[in-house]
Amino acid sequence: MPLDLSRIRVLCFDVDGTLSDTDDLYAQKVSRLLPRFLFRDPERTARRLVMWIESPGNALMGIPDRFGLDDELAAAINWFSRHPFRTLRGRQRAWTRFLLVPGVDAMLAHLH
Repeated sequence: MPLDLSRIRVLCFDVDGTLSDTDDLYAQKVSRLLPRFLFRDPERTARRLVMWIESPGNALMGIPDRFGLDDELAAAINWFSRHPFRTLRGRQRAWTRFLLVPGVDAMLAHLH
């Protein structure tokens, strides 16, 4: 059966790894925290740390689901992402930053 494009009303995307490259973003953040004199290649070390932490992190995120608290956790995360916070220097700063996968911005503009 051919795809009937006229019937498509909505497209849903998984953000992590599809639209936003969160692994690269986290590796950049971790790399900035590593002392340069201790690591020959801090970017590579940061990437390995992010990959190493990913599995236990995913397991921890499953705990609220096990106790039926995943909706509450999602609501809290959404609230924090919508409300900026003040830095120690008093500047307002948003909680989230996205590193788009190359070409995603053009694709989304085209789909719009």
